[in-house]
Amino acid sequence: MRVHEIATATDQDKEVVAEELGIDTEANKKYWMLDVDDELAKAYLAKRGAEFPEKEAAPVDDVRMARFWSPRRAHSLPTGSPGNRGDVDFKDWIFETPTDSREAKWCRLDEIRDRIGIRELLSKPYEDIDVSVEFTQWLLSLMYTGITKSEGPSREGALSVRAMLTEAELATLTGVQKNVPEELVKAIRKRKSMNVNAFNVEG
Repeated sequence: MRVHEIATATDQDKEVVAEELGIDTEANKKYWMLDVDDELAKAYLAKRGAEFPEKEAAPVDDVRMARFWSPRRAHSLPTGSPGNRGDVDFKDWIFETPTDSREAKWCRLDEIRDRIGIRELLSKPYEDIDVSVEFTQWLLSLMYTGITKSEGPSREGALSVRAMLTEAELATLTGVQKNVPEELVKAIRKRKSMNVNAFNVEG
């Protein structure tokens, strides 16, 4: 079993499980997907009144991950309530976690989305044309931060928008799509949406 599966089975935080199993969460960036020896997992589950599953654990690639975007490049939100969640650390605007984790559920809260600006990246475009247009304008506003467009795009802003695409998705883009703001926005609009249906932009 993997750490996150044991955490779910015992209704505990995955970081707590990892630490109790002797796993270094600092050295292992994605510690929640590490395999735990069957005998050790069985003993740990039994101690907490949970049963070891008969079927084999799913391959690492089958673990569904959620991706969240923050308006801040390095955004650290230490362990806290609700939900007994673990740390939420954004690096280069992105935080990834198993889609059913406590951290993912916390990031999806309306209050967190609206107050802090954290938004989940969804791998599908907006169906509503009006929302898609607003999304486009908002993405451009993140890059063109000057008084007029003639001042050119902000490098930091452009990187924050580019971060919305995975490395695999970026690899499919041409140089023009990666480096020209309007083309980058088109590429994102065709592939992404967020857990929000309104953007406060003008124009």
